[in-house]
Amino acid sequence: PHSPAALSNMAMFQYVSRRNLDFAEKLFKRALIAAPNDIPTVLNYACVMEEGRRDPQTADGLIAYARSLDAAETERLLAQRQDELEGMERQDDDDDKEEEPRITEIK
Repeated sequence: PHSPAALSNMAMFQYVSRRNLDFAEKLFKRALIAAPNDIPTVLNYACVMEEGRRDPQTADGLIAYARSLDAAETERLLAQRQDELEGMERQDDDDDKEEEPRITEIK
């Protein structure tokens, strides 16, 4: 038996690296059976449902559930996730700029 955190990590790996949504969802469900009040797992599952399954209703329900457990902690984790996403977008923009050919003036 794996810990809820390990199951959640394996689920994210299945989703991100292998795009195996069915297995990721199964692992999230197992993690939440073991620890139904684990807010990070609930939020990770919500993100996979929204991004992977394109199921915003289920994602919204999971986020509402996380808020019912601890609204302040849920908002903190959601803000942290948003900051990380914005940081990745900035990095992608920086990477794109580096790949553009450099044009130098010939004199």
